[in-house]
Amino acid sequence: MGWIIPDLPSLQLIKRPSYLLWGIACVLMMVMGFLLTLFLYQDNDTSLFWLFAILVPFTLWLMMFSIRCLYYFNIQATNNDIRQYQQYIIKEWQAWSKVQIPIFGHAIICAEPDGLQALTADSIKIPLYPEKVRPLFNRSESVKPYWFLDEVMINLEKQCADYRKYLAHIYLPHELMDDDDLIDAIFQRWDLNAEPINDYVVFMEHMYENSEEVELSLLLVCQYDDTAYHNHSKFISAMLFGCEELIGKTDLQAKAWLGRLMLSKAADLSADIEQLFSYNQLSPQKVKDIWISGLNDKTRLALTMTSYALNLGGQRRVTFHDIDLTFAKPSKLTRYFVLTMVSSSIDKFFREQLSVSEFQGQIYVQLISPKKLM
Repeated sequence: MGWIIPDLPSLQLIKRPSYLLWGIACVLMMVMGFLLTLFLYQDNDTSLFWLFAILVPFTLWLMMFSIRCLYYFNIQATNNDIRQYQQYIIKEWQAWSKVQIPIFGHAIICAEPDGLQALTADSIKIPLYPEKVRPLFNRSESVKPYWFLDEVMINLEKQCADYRKYLAHIYLPHELMDDDDLIDAIFQRWDLNAEPINDYVVFMEHMYENSEEVELSLLLVCQYDDTAYHNHSKFISAMLFGCEELIGKTDLQAKAWLGRLMLSKAADLSADIEQLFSYNQLSPQKVKDIWISGLNDKTRLALTMTSYALNLGGQRRVTFHDIDLTFAKPSKLTRYFVLTMVSSSIDKFFREQLSVSEFQGQIYVQLISPKKLM
């Protein structure tokens, strides 16, 4: 799948005229013309003899050679126009693929006291609970309902002190919109009604197609309810994003830059990731980590082979962080958690990160960078 970029017009293949072969053809035509005239010409007029013997064959050869050369140069001119058009189209799609959304803040609450630290520690220290469903770690030991929303507010205010002055939207996955108590708790804290994300892909596509008009927004995901998510570890993720214009108009500073969403399948993953780096012109060697969730064995193998084929991470190789080994079975909401975890890691590593998550056979790939792609 990948990005649906139209095929470029192809060049017309044509060989350059061989002057040697055409020279030999000229000699052969004149020899044949001379022999035919010698045997067939019955008149005594010498000038007519040489006209038919030499000049006529040479004129025919010259006409054919001229037509061949004109055709060749015409194709060459057409190919030059096609090359220029190809370069123009490639630059347009490169600019399209480089569109990014600045991330101004993020917050994560999960089963670990510090989820990011847990996943980026030495491999022997990474907590492994691939089958265990775990509750939220309550740092404040608060017994207030929706205490985690208060922690999110405190976290965001530490990163962006005045963000609430500009906050225009709070988005929730539509799966959470039936939770009236959660919706009320959000309104009580931010004075904004939560808006649903009915389709993650459509939401992302719309955001990037109107990247200059994106108001400051909070993407909030709360997988906290034991009834709805009794088979999954709990987490809260919040990501504050908006248009680039906010950087100049406010005190907000971009902590990371979120790249376009790419959809893929296991069979196409290698080609799609190669397309991603080809069009955004980022060296694959600059990627430090790949954060994965929900990947089956086939997809894992494809991604590993791709990392070697593209030399992701360079000599040090890329590091894989498997969310599911620490936080167990992924849900439909886990892709949001992964994305927020990746954006948080930018603060620690200041290197490009790749998010690859899979749910029901659909693979979601996004690049997050510490600086805007140029």
